[in-house]
Amino acid sequence: MNNKFIDYELEVLESGVWGTIGPYSITGAHVLAELVGARYGLLCHSASAAYESVLRACGAAHGSYIITPSYGDPNNTLTAACTGAAPLFCDVDAGTGLIAPSSLEKTLERPNASRAVAVVADYIPGKAGFELEKITALCKKHSLPFILNAGGCLTARHNGKPLIDFADAVIWSIGSGSEVYTGNGGFIAFDRSDLYADTFAYHNCGRSPGDGCTLTFDDILGGDMRVTEWTARLIEPLLETGRFAAVNPRKFTAMHREPALHSEYFKKQTGSDGIYSDTELQNSILLSN
Repeated sequence: MNNKFIDYELEVLESGVWGTIGPYSITGAHVLAELVGARYGLLCHSASAAYESVLRACGAAHGSYIITPSYGDPNNTLTAACTGAAPLFCDVDAGTGLIAPSSLEKTLERPNASRAVAVVADYIPGKAGFELEKITALCKKHSLPFILNAGGCLTARHNGKPLIDFADAVIWSIGSGSEVYTGNGGFIAFDRSDLYADTFAYHNCGRSPGDGCTLTFDDILGGDMRVTEWTARLIEPLLETGRFAAVNPRKFTAMHREPALHSEYFKKQTGSDGIYSDTELQNSILLSN
């Protein structure tokens, strides 16, 4: 951290507002939303927390399903498990390594898909042949919220358009290896005011959106997934420099592997013995219900 950034952190210390939903986190969310071309932005303490907030706002809970890539970011499945929902796998295209419209159509035809509450897909810039427009259309046809995981590429565009033009919510990491590195954090972009408000409540202990830390409570029970002022203070200065870090290739490598559904973490979260194939996934869910 250079001396200027140390000065920024001292500003936070001297302000006495060190926690959450303070002036810097509000400003940071606003400038990031402008950068990615979205109406609303929300900062969380990690990309995983951002994921969980959105999934819960979409209705993820025990007995529901999240349609996720069969090969991709482990957060797609592990975060679903944290909400109590089960992942419903959608095959990826062999050429792009990303969800293909034809495989999503097949997944949506499964009986369990009637209990799906969202579709999650990874986005990796420069993947020729990724038919994002068709995936968006399928999600709209089935009235399913579409969540896009863009990793650390805040400047990513699809065919020159902002990613939020294709999804109900887009999630980025602002942690290590991302274009904007603030220590750790996650950012969510929205154009839908209703989804923004519900996600805000889930990330902020059930509180409604407002200036600062409002005490107007929703009926939604939320967790503390908020970003701190220490992290948020660095966002605007980093954007003002106009210098974006190169995304660490390991970020993409980490987004490109099989879900860790036989890990000890997954077993603990789901109360299962782990899942090793799509067929076993379906059977385990059917038998447990």
